[in-house]
Amino acid sequence: MIVGIDGNGKSFVGFDVSNIVIKQKVPVIGTTIEVPLEQAILTLVPDGKVNVGNLMTVINKLPDLGDNAGIISAVQKVVNQILKIYPAAADWSISFKRPTESGVYLAAGASTSQNYNTAVGVGYLTIAPQSKDVKLEFNSPLPKNCTLTYEEAQEFDFSGKATQNGQTVSANIKTKYVGVTADGKWVSSKEDALREPGNYVEKIYIVGGNYVAAPIVRCYTVKKAETEIRFDNIDLEVPYDGQPHGITAGVYHGDERIAEADIIYMSSSGYKSAEKPTDAGMYQVMASYKGDSKYACVDAKYTRLFIKQKVVTVTPNAPQNPIYYRDQLPEFTYTVTDKNGNVLSEEEIASLGTVSVVKTPEDVTPGHYTIKAQVENANKNYDITCGDTTFDILARPITIKTMNMAIEYGDDVPDVDYYISDMNGELADPAIVSGADFPSLDFSIEGQDEGKHLAASTTPYAINVSGLDNANFKVTYEGGSLTVNPRKINISIDSKKKVEGDADPELTYTVSRATGEAVAQAVEDTAAASAVVEGDELGVTLTREAGETVGLYDIYANVEGLNSNYALAETPDGTDKFEIVKKGTVIDDNKKPSDQNPSGDKTTVKGDKKNNKNTNTAKKADNTKKNQPKTGDNSHVMFYLFMIEAAMVAAFITLIFRRRRRR
Repeated sequence: MIVGIDGNGKSFVGFDVSNIVIKQKVPVIGTTIEVPLEQAILTLVPDGKVNVGNLMTVINKLPDLGDNAGIISAVQKVVNQILKIYPAAADWSISFKRPTESGVYLAAGASTSQNYNTAVGVGYLTIAPQSKDVKLEFNSPLPKNCTLTYEEAQEFDFSGKATQNGQTVSANIKTKYVGVTADGKWVSSKEDALREPGNYVEKIYIVGGNYVAAPIVRCYTVKKAETEIRFDNIDLEVPYDGQPHGITAGVYHGDERIAEADIIYMSSSGYKSAEKPTDAGMYQVMASYKGDSKYACVDAKYTRLFIKQKVVTVTPNAPQNPIYYRDQLPEFTYTVTDKNGNVLSEEEIASLGTVSVVKTPEDVTPGHYTIKAQVENANKNYDITCGDTTFDILARPITIKTMNMAIEYGDDVPDVDYYISDMNGELADPAIVSGADFPSLDFSIEGQDEGKHLAASTTPYAINVSGLDNANFKVTYEGGSLTVNPRKINISIDSKKKVEGDADPELTYTVSRATGEAVAQAVEDTAAASAVVEGDELGVTLTREAGETVGLYDIYANVEGLNSNYALAETPDGTDKFEIVKKGTVIDDNKKPSDQNPSGDKTTVKGDKKNNKNTNTAKKADNTKKNQPKTGDNSHVMFYLFMIEAAMVAAFITLIFRRRRRR
């Protein structure tokens, strides 16, 4: 049995029993046969694993036939001797071969013959390694400059081999690697080659084995893997939407994306950040990669990112309802839309800046106006178009209406009352429109001449107007009328006397204004209140009943030629108004007209049998109209209407009273 450690450091137990046989019986026929000891042992150990420690357990199972006892005894002596010298060998597996590897071994042997009681022989066996013409070589030569790319290093055949006379021999070759990585770390390895980027030393040497040679050493460098930056396919022109926008780029080694590039955004406004920008503008984008222990850094790569201003339009909203002069202007509103016509949210509109709508020109008179949107402190993220629109301030429709009036011939025309109604038909607020807006407003009566009275007529005279020129208003004039009624008078025939045989005295009558509504409306001066207008002839003649004897006679008034501007309130009564007295009678009651009309409020007219003409003794009346424009005050108009109604009631009562008297 040979036990030891070979040149490769492996334990070895060689049990050389190649010439030893044992006897075994064949169970069926009972015949004894010889079997090699190695075969007999392996038969007893099916897995074929036998170590020094359990060898005797297996040997003792052999049959005690013939010379088998001597064999068993010899094996026992050898095992005991080996374990005594080499206790560690108890667990070593047994090989039924002799050693072939170089090394130093312990050999022990004993005789298997029962005829000899021999001691165990012990000795040492040395197998020396070969060294003549043995040398080490690297498996693959390094490229020029002893530098490998990262890719080359992954596939490079490091380590080496032993050759003898040019032939590769099996030697126990070891390799050791030491060096510094690209990121400055000290590393070493006895197994795998150092293939990461860095500077290294490779040493190849032989430890034990059957060959021995001098170690060899070489240095090599592994460069970092080449990289490339590629921008991802991203839209480089985007509209502003209030959200951050950015670009990504990858670091590639070949087609493999190994990392994300570092991105920096820069703009002329001073923005410089790794954060994605939000505001509109042109940004220079720099992508860089500083590398790592495996991959090399690469030059920065640049592109541009353009965040375009969002296009919006601010459009003023045209007023929905017509606007008239002196209306309160509405609050002008606006609508903000994007380029697709979508209306922006209130929150986004608030971010545009200070939006307002201005009107030009600043006048508020009727005309064509433009309202334009404007934005102050505009948000630079928006391309804002300020639109405009037009609207009209219209002339305000109003109505000026005059009241109907009535006078008697010869009376002064009273002031014209009028009122102004707004376009809604109601009396206008003086703050909206008043007579002050028409400083030249004046009224006149159709056909009236200065200083002359209008003739009585069944057709009313129109009340004309002037001074309505005001471009701010669209005036509708509703003119009233003036009715000139005949002047109502009473004729009182004066009583006359004469002495029988004398000539008739001049027949006269007295004229007075009839009382009633017409007189109530007359102005309160004496001239206007006189019965006959100065310069007029009544066209009334007097005659008396024929006869010259003493007695009473009637005086007749002929009114067929009565001036059409006058009307008799009652038929003149001349019954028994002329008396003829006897001769010798003194007559003193034929008074002169001036004595009969001392107050001047009546008109006395002389008449004769043929052509008695009337003469007006009253002063000439001033018929010039007083121009005092009225405002559109409703209380004044109502008062005027009330006065007309009161006058009509008074006239009605007077008419009834007269009829009752006649009855």
